[in-house]
Amino acid sequence: MRTAVDSVSETPSTRLRLAYMGVLVGLIAIGYGGVVSAFFVADDFNYLNIVLPAKTFAKATGIADGWVFFRPLTGISFWVNALLFGKNPTSYHLVGLLFHGINAFLVARLTWQVFANRAGAAIGGMCFAVFPVHPEALTWISARADVLCATGTLLCVSGFLNFLRAENRTLPLVETLFGFVWALAAKDSAMVMPIVLLLVLGCSRDRQSPGRRRQTLYGFGGIVLLFVAYLVVRFSVLGGFGGHPGEEGSRHLQIDLPTATRFAVDAVRCMFMPGTTTIVPLTSLVLILALGGMMIRHASPARFARLTWPMLAIFFLLLAPVANIMVIDFETAKQTRFLYTPSAFACTALGVLVGTTAAAHNSRLLYGVGLLLILGYTVNVCLENRRWRRAGDQVESILQQLEEITKKRHYSEVFIHGLPDSVEGASVFRNGFDTAIKWFVDEDLVFKPHGKISRSDWDKFSAMRRDKPDFNPDLLLVRWDPVAQRLVLP
Repeated sequence: MRTAVDSVSETPSTRLRLAYMGVLVGLIAIGYGGVVSAFFVADDFNYLNIVLPAKTFAKATGIADGWVFFRPLTGISFWVNALLFGKNPTSYHLVGLLFHGINAFLVARLTWQVFANRAGAAIGGMCFAVFPVHPEALTWISARADVLCATGTLLCVSGFLNFLRAENRTLPLVETLFGFVWALAAKDSAMVMPIVLLLVLGCSRDRQSPGRRRQTLYGFGGIVLLFVAYLVVRFSVLGGFGGHPGEEGSRHLQIDLPTATRFAVDAVRCMFMPGTTTIVPLTSLVLILALGGMMIRHASPARFARLTWPMLAIFFLLLAPVANIMVIDFETAKQTRFLYTPSAFACTALGVLVGTTAAAHNSRLLYGVGLLLILGYTVNVCLENRRWRRAGDQVESILQQLEEITKKRHYSEVFIHGLPDSVEGASVFRNGFDTAIKWFVDEDLVFKPHGKISRSDWDKFSAMRRDKPDFNPDLLLVRWDPVAQRLVLP
């Protein structure tokens, strides 16, 4: 006779998995439905400038034009979007959300692998689906590399766990290698994955015969060989290691302990208190601490620590590639896209926390605490996405107004004052205004690097234009009025 705890530990049926996928889709639709049609912003236009005219694989990835990053999978995913849907932003959002839904399901699967509790696994995946740290990675189309990299990372870790445990090890090894290649092709930061898998191997408590140990060694050797092959291809394609150019890029390989420590502490804070509002992050902290207190008092802290510390160690390892150069802005949530992949392992630990605590109490009421967390996260995601919606609307409005102006008269160059940089931290144009004009206004209208002018220059040029209406007629001079939310001519 099975106990209540045993019943929730049964392997989920196919019908239950499909129903769970429906729940994940519903949560994502609620959290991100308001921004699924949001317009392009900032670096999105630079991606469009690469993939829209591309005719070859090398052109689509940006490699042929000297791009310093090696992310062929991400580039190809944008190229497919461009080939099928052109400049329709909705399709780009939907692809990102599709992979986010896959990632949420993979988080639930990983949680099940760590602690075979159906409800705990479900809560881990649902928390990831609406985790309030994710809007920058999901709503900003340019951050798709983080989303795709997470897919490969989760496949790689889950596959490797199965490889260490399964009797038939061929398929798990294939999944591990496939996930590893996928992650590397999506984003450069996946180069830490061999260390991650070495950690998983070191934490494995499964007893293995000499034959199985030899298979494990061969499997890990295959991962190392793949990594070496990746480095060879990367160096040959980029003509060097590549990566972010300039001083910021050179700091990737340096040890800046104060910056890295601050970034790690801030990342942990984001896991406990995700989002930029006041009430929901505090509620999240209180609920997590309450679950932790009940786990310590009534469950087995030693067992929980044994189950989750590898996940938390992976969390910190995945922060390492950017820890030296990134600072999280808690008011605007800028740079939180770099927490997308690491947060998958924090949500896994959260699902295990709920599962172990509830199982120890034999109480379904504690699962309600996890559901309350998910409700709060969903509300917070909707709030976080408002700024991205407004940023996209502002971009679209400016481009539409420019298009109307240029329909009435031909211009060859544009000068602008007051071009907005962000809406509460959500980037507007940043460095993509020139390409935005090219693809959505007039390909012959040029915005040069010095095209942003001060208010004093605007006043001077405006006076000249009023005194001599025919002064430099090919120059379009406009000013953005943030109050009226419109472009103003002299």
